[in-house]
Amino acid sequence: MFWKFPEEVYKKHCSTTPPAMDNLWKKDSNEAGAFYVDLFASYSGDKQTEGLIDEFAKIVAMACSKDDEISTMYRQRGNDCFRVKNWSAAMDLYNRSLCFAEVKSENIALAYSNRSAAFFQMQKYEEALVDIELSKQANLPERLMPKLEQRQRECQKLMATVQKPNRREFKLSYEANQNFPCIADVVEIKYNREFGRHLVAKCDIPVGQIILMERDFIGTRANDEILCRTCFRKNRNFIACPQCPDAVFCDIECMNRNILHKWECGSSQAHLNHDDRFYIQSIFMAIECFPDIESLMEFVESALREDPETIPTTIHDLKSSYHFFIKLKTHTNNDDVPLPYDYYKCVTSIPEITTLFDCEKKRRFLMHLVTYHFFITQTNAIHDVRSKSVNNVFSMTNHSCAPNLTNYCIGDQCICETIRFVKEGEQLYINYLGNGTEIAEERRMDLKSRWDFNCKCEKCEPTDNINNTHLVFDPRFQFALENLPDERNYPAILEKCRQFLDEHGHLAWSKEIGLMTHTFAFVAQELYIKPLQ
Repeated sequence: MFWKFPEEVYKKHCSTTPPAMDNLWKKDSNEAGAFYVDLFASYSGDKQTEGLIDEFAKIVAMACSKDDEISTMYRQRGNDCFRVKNWSAAMDLYNRSLCFAEVKSENIALAYSNRSAAFFQMQKYEEALVDIELSKQANLPERLMPKLEQRQRECQKLMATVQKPNRREFKLSYEANQNFPCIADVVEIKYNREFGRHLVAKCDIPVGQIILMERDFIGTRANDEILCRTCFRKNRNFIACPQCPDAVFCDIECMNRNILHKWECGSSQAHLNHDDRFYIQSIFMAIECFPDIESLMEFVESALREDPETIPTTIHDLKSSYHFFIKLKTHTNNDDVPLPYDYYKCVTSIPEITTLFDCEKKRRFLMHLVTYHFFITQTNAIHDVRSKSVNNVFSMTNHSCAPNLTNYCIGDQCICETIRFVKEGEQLYINYLGNGTEIAEERRMDLKSRWDFNCKCEKCEPTDNINNTHLVFDPRFQFALENLPDERNYPAILEKCRQFLDEHGHLAWSKEIGLMTHTFAFVAQELYIKPLQ
């Protein structure tokens, strides 16, 4: 069970508009050295809210440490699952055993050995061989070596008999943009008053081209399964954090790439619900970008003085990525979300934060920063019940109910691929609502309430006398519909959809084009994305 603000508290306090929004980034006076106003001077919660924040502080203060006794308990539970052939549950428990195993203890080698057996039963022979080597390096007891080496021989023998799943090399389909390496050089960021910042094609782009691959700037995942703390992959040859029992990593590279785990390591922050951790991690990320709090304050104030319509010029390092982040659009709608006050109080209950923001001037700045981050992330985050992330450049993509891009996540990467033929100069769109309702008014209400704009796309406001009914007679359209239930035909269906959409995808939206774009995105997901998740 992971800690989270109860929904009834959200609804109670979000029914009123806090005074914070009217005063965001305002100061007490125009004098040099003036403090930012106290956003919550007239809003300090109630006993229930304060009680919850006290509970948060207690959880954060709880120490988490390695424990061989707990490690052994998890391994034994894993063995119980293994005996009833529940390989996935056994894998999870062996990983938890590895997390709690004390440094240099026998439990580390035993966890690797048992995990190799689970990989073996799942026919993941390459992964099993890696764990066998890890177990040997961790000094598995000699009495267990014969059994391990026998498994190694069987893995090597069986590897050739297993049919490898469909693999796709995920990379940009074109050269990377020099200033924004996560997007292809056939795309540029533009600005106008109607659409704000948006992505535009610099040339014709066929269907099936990857034009964006961007790592999360901030991202969290649900805590109820074992995932790499950095890239969020699962069922890998994980290594555990050597200091705490709450994090695993794919390898040393993932461990070294993670700059935020140190804020949670050894405390119980990792046990917070992923939504709550997300907002808190955004503050950690801001701190990580600068040598001290004074530099952070100076940078943010300078960025806020810039023309809000200015497009950031580059993303090459952490600091420029943060600059991009704080220039993202915000929509301050408080419906069904917790108040920034709650997160400010939680952040300031973390001892390391209290030490850094050690005077009233810094604490007032932090109050505004938490609130500002809150509304940036509420406006721009990709989220579902199990994950939440912000990807800076991806946030530039506008919405259309008839999109020309599909987007999906692989680990900590957001990927965009064309699903309609895109002409030079056309804007690139995703669908914010996923597979939502076909009723235009319901879509518009949802978009207005969540992102504060009125959708005028070609699906919501179709051109008169559009008739694409002849497309149903296209043999590729008929092939896709007739063969979709059969997974064996997925590669052929994907190719037929690509050909159809390359030829007809530039036409005005119709049900036929919508059906084929949906089919293309679905089959690509099933063929290439699902096996990686």
